[in-house]
Amino acid sequence: TGSDIAGANYTWLLNNVRQSDSSGMDKNTFSFQAGKLGSVYTVTVSVTTSIGENLRDSISFTVSDADLTWSAQNQAPADYEGKVLPSEGTKIVASVLPIIFAQGTKIQLNSGNLTYNWFVNNTFDSKNSGIGKSAYKFTLNNSSALKVRIANSQNTAVIEKSINIRTASPQILTFLADANGKVIYRNALDTANVSLDRKLDFIVVPYFFNLPQSQLNWSWFVDNQKTAGEPEVPWLASLQIPKDIAVPSGLQITVSVLNPYFDAENAQSLININKT
Repeated sequence: TGSDIAGANYTWLLNNVRQSDSSGMDKNTFSFQAGKLGSVYTVTVSVTTSIGENLRDSISFTVSDADLTWSAQNQAPADYEGKVLPSEGTKIVASVLPIIFAQGTKIQLNSGNLTYNWFVNNTFDSKNSGIGKSAYKFTLNNSSALKVRIANSQNTAVIEKSINIRTASPQILTFLADANGKVIYRNALDTANVSLDRKLDFIVVPYFFNLPQSQLNWSWFVDNQKTAGEPEVPWLASLQIPKDIAVPSGLQITVSVLNPYFDAENAQSLININKT
C-alpha cells in the first residue's frame, strides 16, 4: 500500500554489484549509463517496507539499437554531392535497420520477424505498419516528425527511433555555359559584365523540385519584360549585344521556374548585366 511504500528502504544491484549511491530510504528509482551495443545487464532491487516486508525483483536486458535513415524522392543534378533536401509534397522513403537482442541474451533477433509501427507527427499509420515492414513511404507536408517503434512478438524487446524531416525551398542557380550548354565555372552568377558584340551563354540548374526540369514551366525576363518565344531547351539562354546599337549601362535578367501542378513550388534567379 502507499503507507507501506513510504519510508521503504531500497537496495539496487547492477549485475550483482550493489549500487550504494542509488540505494537507501525512499530511493525507488535507479538509472545508469548503458554500455556498447550487445552489453547485457541485470538490474535487481530489494525493498524492505516500513512494516518489515521484504520484496525483491529483477530484470535483464541487452543493449539494442536501430539505424533510421530517409531519402527524398525529388530532383537534384546528377553531380550534386549533398543530401537531396525535400520540398513540400516530396515523397520520402524511410528505412530502419534494427539490431535487437532477445532480453538478457546475446541472441540477435531476426529483423524480418519484428513488428514495425510507424508514426508521422504522432499519428499511427496502421495500414503501413506490421511484421517485417522495415521500409516506409509517405508524402512530406511542411516539416514532419517520423517515428518507428520496433518490437518482438512478446513486446519484451522494444526500440523507438525518431527523426525530424524539414522541408526546403526549391532553388535555381545560373551559371556561365559553353556553346554545348555545359557549365564553365562552378560559381553561380548574380552579376556578369558584357561588352558590345560579345555573347554570353547561360545554363540554369534547378534543385529540389518534385518534377524533372523538362516538366517545369520556365520563363525568362529582361528588365521585367518577358522574352518572346519559347526556347527549345528552356534552361539554356544566350545574351548578345550588337556592337552598333545603343544600350543602357546595365540590365537585369530574371529566370522563373514553376511546378505547373503546384504554384507554391517555384524559384527565381536574378542576374545583373553590366555593359563594359
